[in-house]
Parts: sequence; C-alpha cells; structure tokens
Amino acid sequence: SGHIYFNLKDESSLVRCVVWRTNAMGCQQFIENGAKVEIQAKLSLYVPRGDYQLVISRLAPLGRGNLYIAFEQLREKLHKEGLFNDESKKAIPKHPKRIGIVTSPNAAALQDVLKVLQSHRDDIPYQIYPTLVQGEEAALQIVKALEHANAMNECDVILLVRGGGSIEDLWCFNDERVVRALFASTIPVITGIGHETDLTLSDYVADLRAPTPTAAAKLSSVSKQEVMQLLDRYEYQLQHLMQQSVVNIDKQITERMI
Repeated sequence: SGHIYFNLKDESSLVRCVVWRTNAMGCQQFIENGAKVEIQAKLSLYVPRGDYQLVISRLAPLGRGNLYIAFEQLREKLHKEGLFNDESKKAIPKHPKRIGIVTSPNAAALQDVLKVLQSHRDDIPYQIYPTLVQGEEAALQIVKALEHANAMNECDVILLVRGGGSIEDLWCFNDERVVRALFASTIPVITGIGHETDLTLSDYVADLRAPTPTAAAKLSSVSKQEVMQLLDRYEYQLQHLMQQSVVNIDKQITERMI
C-alpha cells in the first residue's frame, strides 16, 4: 500500500507508529532498526483492535529535526520561485580559459581538486576565491566570494567545493543568501559539496551538481585525453581530405593531358 508501519521504543516502553503513503517518501530513508529519530505526530486510535498509534507527519534523525524541517521549507519556497528550474541552468563550457574555485584555502578538498586539475587539464589556469566553508560567517563569505568572482569576470566556470561533514557542517550551503547568489551568478557554477549522499540547496540551484569535489574538477572541462583523441581524429580527417584532393587534382591533370 505504500504505508510504513514500525515501533518506536526506548528502554522501558513501546508505541506503534504509522507513516501514510503521502509522507513516506520523505521519511523512509531514515527508518531502520536502532535508528534514533525525532518526529512530529498526532495520537490516533486504531478502532478494530483498540490500539493507540502515532500517525507521523515528519521524521528526521535525532538532532536534525529542526534543520531538516527548515531545509524542506526553504527548498519548497525557492522551488516555487523557480530558482531550481532547468531553464535557468547555464551550460558548462567544454574548454574554459580559466577555472575559478570558491572554497577554503586550508580545506583538504582544495588539494584534492588541484591534484585532479593537474592530471585532468594542466594547461588551464585556475583562480582561487578564498572563503570559510563552515560556521556562522561562512554563508556571507561565500556570497562575497561568488560576487567577487563575477565582478572580476576572469573565469569561464566556477567550482564551489567542500569536503564531507555533518548537516550542521554543511549548513552554510543551505543558506538562502548563498542560494540566491548562485542563481544570480552570470558564470556557470559546478557544486561539489560533501559526499555523494550529501545534498544541499546549493546543489539544487547550481548549473551542475557533482557528487564530490574531485568529480567537480573532472566536470569542469573536457579531459586532456579527450582533447588528444579529438585532435587525432581531426588529423586523420585532414590527411584523408588532402589525399582525396591530390587524387582528384591528379585525375583532372591526366584528363586534360589526354
């Protein structure tokens, strides 16, 4: 039926719970044996058996309840405004002349990104726009870094990256100011925030979302190997055309001599 039934218990008590199908999609990923959760629910009586149960409307891991609710409310608000529409996404250039990187200079993610760029496309220069990526001041600094990158207009694509962490660690990427700054960016932005399972509002609004910082680096341009393969193909096509031209000219000369 799509409904979810389970028991919520502590050391000395137990209560039956149900999540109706309409709310199941947002809850099922957090429901597993032994999980500690916070819920919003109403008390209900199941008449056929005379059992009381909790009908759950919201469920999140313990300690994430308020943040999860805030995330969903802001996501719904911004979605209605059209900030996540595909029509607003900008194309990522295949051969950028310069790559911008918005992150902390001390972050391990930056070193990973630079290592990948070195092997991926060492011919493309990069520019780092430093910012905090965690804490109360991080959101405003990220906004300023994005605005500075756009004002300088020296890069063709921007990478917004950070390594993994808890929902609290990554919360600055759910800040409404950051999301709106990303939407306002005239330069295409690729996000690589946390691990593959981490999803922030910045990922929703970005022109392209990468599962990790290193993946963002790889998606920033066509690889060196692909460029070499393309040049080899062009060289083969050019040689073929030249040979064909020589054959045609030789044929024309022969026909005139006859």
